[in-house]
Amino acid sequence: MLEEGVFANQRVACFRLAVQLKRVGLPFDLAVSALMSWAQKNNPDRGKRIITPAEITSQTSYAYRGNYRSCGCEDEAVKPFCDKSCPIHPRVVAP
Repeated sequence: MLEEGVFANQRVACFRLAVQLKRVGLPFDLAVSALMSWAQKNNPDRGKRIITPAEITSQTSYAYRGNYRSCGCEDEAVKPFCDKSCPIHPRVVAP
């Protein structure tokens, strides 16, 4: 998602990426900078605009203020980027 950009759900994707950047220890200012570069890779569908710097800063602030731990695998913004080989990918457990 960070490498390719997104076509939809930019704000949710930005928030989820910010949570992950926080989890790996990236300082807030560098996370914002990385997400500013990420935004330029986005190609919103249906003529929507690319997420703004103010929106990126806001989403990153929310992510860094909270104690979020989820990768967001259940979010529609994240699902297309999930890889079944990921060690935390949700697995269906047989009864």
